[in-house]
Amino acid sequence: MARKGLIMWQPIQTAPLDENVIIWAIDEEMTVAYKSSLNKQWHLVEVGGYAADADLSYQPTHWMPLPEPPKA
Repeated sequence: MARKGLIMWQPIQTAPLDENVIIWAIDEEMTVAYKSSLNKQWHLVEVGGYAADADLSYQPTHWMPLPEPPKA
């Protein structure tokens, strides 16, 4: 049973378009990406200077929203 307020993994088919989310695939690392509404392809998002808007070379299976940033 999920705890209230806990972010849970969702099936990739339910991922929003044009919104940065965390994605996961079997045998791959979690990463931040978005699915383009123009070409329906996944694109990696630059995180710490890595993979600026590169096309994804694998098919993710799950996604979750990005968490809220910490409050200072």
